[in-house]
Amino acid sequence: MTERLYYRDSFLREFDAQVISCESSQIECAKNEPPSWWVTLEKTAFYPTSGGQQHDMGRLGDALVVDVFEREDGTIVHVTDREVARELTEEIKELLTRRLKARLGRGGAR
Repeated sequence: MTERLYYRDSFLREFDAQVISCESSQIECAKNEPPSWWVTLEKTAFYPTSGGQQHDMGRLGDALVVDVFEREDGTIVHVTDREVARELTEEIKELLTRRLKARLGRGGAR
């Protein structure tokens, strides 16, 4: 289950989190559409679509978050337009840490 940071701070705009998984989407893409990636994190500030409320939008590093949903087991899935790195090496750890900082805009407010 994903820790939900928005319960403690609904205005949180940046956070650091470990990438648990990043897999190519299980849903087939339409012709000429780029593949999407399903990313799970240990914790998130992105609110998923729920009860008629639109999901939060933003970025995970360089990846654009195009959808956020909750699985039955309580895991939050971030659907992105590109792969999100999940392994760090000592040489690139600092760079990737900065890139994996999530920046999000609440429901379209910019």
